[in-house]
Amino acid sequence: MKNFLISSMLFLFLLSYINISSAQITINHLSHSKRAGSESVAGIHTTIIADRNDAFDVVYNLPEVQEWLELFNGPNGTSSITGGRPVIKVDGFEHPDFIVHVFELTPTHTATFDWYYVNLEDGSVRSLNQELR
Repeated sequence: MKNFLISSMLFLFLLSYINISSAQITINHLSHSKRAGSESVAGIHTTIIADRNDAFDVVYNLPEVQEWLELFNGPNGTSSITGGRPVIKVDGFEHPDFIVHVFELTPTHTATFDWYYVNLEDGSVRSLNQELR
């Protein structure tokens, strides 16, 4: 009985985590506002990356990402072709870069659009797809 209760509690925890994660993805996509700051010092324009939210903002606002997001014009922000949802996720940090994964989550698999490296020190953004070409 004790094992059953522990298993049930673990299942409920994981289920609530999945629901919370999905809600955050939807909120990020539908009610996103620009937060990353920028400044000009001695004529040099830089983007200030203070945390993972700023890294998210920089990638979210890239023209190619905005163009990709426009493809999700179906019901509830899904793809009218695949039924998938767009996801932008800060996936990790390897000094000095935040690693941001942009992908489509479908009922059966994920399809990566690109991985981006956002430099904490200078705000520069590198696309893994462009580096591999």
